[in-house]
Amino acid sequence: MTAARARRWLLALYLGSAALVTLQQAVLGRSNNFRVVRSASLNLLAGRDLYAAHAEQHFDFYKYSPLTFVHAAAESGYSAAHLRRLFPARKTVPRGSLPRKRTRLPLPHGEPDLAAMILRRAGRSSV
Repeated sequence: MTAARARRWLLALYLGSAALVTLQQAVLGRSNNFRVVRSASLNLLAGRDLYAAHAEQHFDFYKYSPLTFVHAAAESGYSAAHLRRLFPARKTVPRGSLPRKRTRLPLPHGEPDLAAMILRRAGRSSV
């Protein structure tokens, strides 16, 4: 096989695989990249907050987009003051670095919260 023929086969293989992946994404999958970029552009032109969650426009969040401390507090469960101490000398918090506060699992319907009852009797605040 000559070098020119090998290059043609390689180019054909590359173009064929690109066409197959494009067809697969168009038919089977839902690529969110275009939706995110388009909605960010439209939000910028409309003067809307670029860092707010716009779930109606796309189905996931850009993991690394920076958040203001107010938005980061709402998303993480920690106060804005606590986040400012964690990220000193910063004006925004990277979403990928945002700590998440653990939440309590909901109790099954009708089950008493025994830990809270014991702590109330002991004179402590509820957990």
